[in-house]
Amino acid sequence: MKTGQLLPALAASAALALGVWTAPASAQDDGFYLGILGGVLLEGGDSGPVVSKLVGFNVVNGDLVLGAEGEALANYWIDDTWYGLLSARGRVGLQVTDDLLLYGTAGFGVWSSNVTATMIGGGGEFGLGDAWSGRIDVQGLLYGGGDTGVLARGGVVWHPY
Repeated sequence: MKTGQLLPALAASAALALGVWTAPASAQDDGFYLGILGGVLLEGGDSGPVVSKLVGFNVVNGDLVLGAEGEALANYWIDDTWYGLLSARGRVGLQVTDDLLLYGTAGFGVWSSNVTATMIGGGGEFGLGDAWSGRIDVQGLLYGGGDTGVLARGGVVWHPY
């Protein structure tokens, strides 16, 4: 475990031990969540690493999961420049098992360079135990000028309820 991961893990463990919050029965229950994702952005023949913070809210009705999420993403591109992307997406998923959610997502984003993007994709979220889940997703990006990109990421999500 890296140093930057130690503090959140210790804080979550302390909160569980002190009874400040209890872990959900499933990683995809109703409510608020926070996540950290990392991955790659592919455009044309170029690529660059990405890291992002994610916040969202789910409403569960049986096996159907409806949600909304916002994200702040940073991308280091081949021209040695950092770019940012703010996005908002809706999410519709099917809870296949207690620990596996498959979902589709669509929304829009705006890059710090004022380029807009329509985002359509999907992925999976799987329970890791207690209030944590792992997540993998792929987003297709269609930019205002007609160019395209692909955003592939994975990370962890915390469900603090």
